[in-house]
Amino acid sequence: MKRNEIYTLYGESCNTPIKLETNDPELIKIMRGLYPKRILPNFVVKSPIEGIKVYLSYFINPNLSRATEKINEEEGTIRCYVRAPSYSPGEVSFQFLKILERVWENNNKYCTESSSVGKDKEAILFVGSSGSGKTLLALEMNKRGYEFLSNENTVIDSNYIYGGTTTVNLKEFVADLFPEVISKTREVYAVSNVKRYLVEFPQPNYPRKIAYIFIIRASPYTEKYEEREVSPEELGFALYEFPTKLIRGVLSPLGRYRNLGKSLDTLELSEKRLKTFFNLNIPSYYLFGNYKRISDKISKLF
Repeated sequence: MKRNEIYTLYGESCNTPIKLETNDPELIKIMRGLYPKRILPNFVVKSPIEGIKVYLSYFINPNLSRATEKINEEEGTIRCYVRAPSYSPGEVSFQFLKILERVWENNNKYCTESSSVGKDKEAILFVGSSGSGKTLLALEMNKRGYEFLSNENTVIDSNYIYGGTTTVNLKEFVADLFPEVISKTREVYAVSNVKRYLVEFPQPNYPRKIAYIFIIRASPYTEKYEEREVSPEELGFALYEFPTKLIRGVLSPLGRYRNLGKSLDTLELSEKRLKTFFNLNIPSYYLFGNYKRISDKISKLF
């Protein structure tokens, strides 16, 4: 591979065909690796495919004074220009997620910041902000025999889970609690000298009917415990408050380029999202406390 040639990658995320064009061969290598799978639900690299729904151009131009981005909302495309290849793989993955979310929402499906586990043909959804213990709880339930369905980004409608990320980015303290998962590690890297483990779980079958939704705050460091039922209104606010990191496309990817990350939202999509989130008829609970005690409660319900 040589720089300044144009390279093309085809893939699919949650049954949605995508295409990437770039003049950076390193980016193609990154997108063929494991890291993007922790951001893009069910992402796979494919041979050239028809019916492209999401198209991203990402070009390096050393003569630029700043990064720029051009969005064509009707065609579902983003064309990015950056000064140097200083981005992380997550930035390109987030750009893809930004357009994918619009495609899914047009089909009444929504990408939420949540993890999920399943049993038979049903599933439960764990909703919470970053650091709330979603991954911790999903790993504990998996240890107890439940199927690992998704981590961080989960695509849902008002009744079903349609896909999610099954590659997990584990912090070292979480990895220490689940040594059996460490044996499945595909990649190890470091952030500020702290180890991170990328673990890839098998791709499950979708869709799965959502049996319960839990708004959670789970920790290994507390013995406190609290539980209560959640109203449809509180659940709606939680799903709207804890979306994917790029839902509605208003955050720049990883905060690196201030000029990237313009909104792709429309009034119609926003109204559809609100109508869906605030009218879910699914049993829901708020659970706070030690992750093992929370898992005991869930095991009795599901």
